[in-house]
Amino acid sequence: MKILCAVLLALFFLLQYELWFSSGGFFSTTKLKHAIIQQEAIEAKLQQKNQVSLLDIQALKRGESRVEEKARHELGMIKNDEVFYQIIDKRKVKKQQDDKIITVQ
Repeated sequence: MKILCAVLLALFFLLQYELWFSSGGFFSTTKLKHAIIQQEAIEAKLQQKNQVSLLDIQALKRGESRVEEKARHELGMIKNDEVFYQIIDKRKVKKQQDDKIITVQ
């Protein structure tokens, strides 16, 4: 009777080990679920970024106003008949000069 109890107890612990620690066990499936959630979050961000890019492409294909707006904003485009005024904040210029002095040393 003692041998039978020992064998059943050993079998029980072996099955418990398989349940908790094997490759298809509780801990590995929990780890995989967390990895899936993280991957889905990354995918959602990338899909949103792709959607913005697609809308930008469609706007660029539709008309020149979007191209002009992009050129003005990113490249500083000025038309021939326009006057450009640049307002400089002295505090920012002073800070940039101080930063350059610090980085040079």
